[in-house]
Amino acid sequence: MPPRTAAQILAEWHELAIQREEASDSEIAAGLAARIEQIRREYIEGTPPEDGSDSGTTHPDPDPTIQLKLRL
Repeated sequence: MPPRTAAQILAEWHELAIQREEASDSEIAAGLAARIEQIRREYIEGTPPEDGSDSGTTHPDPDPTIQLKLRL
């Protein structure tokens, strides 16, 4: 799935905010608030990786056997 544009993200964010304001059930409002938080993160941080990993690293260490030598 191609990344969404900022305009698309903001449009969904705005629509969900309106729905949350109009929601009569607190559970529905809480669910909408959670989705709004996901959209906020997508807008700020960019789209999440395809595999869903949240490791924080973008590339694995090319050679994990190399160690740094620290001077004392």
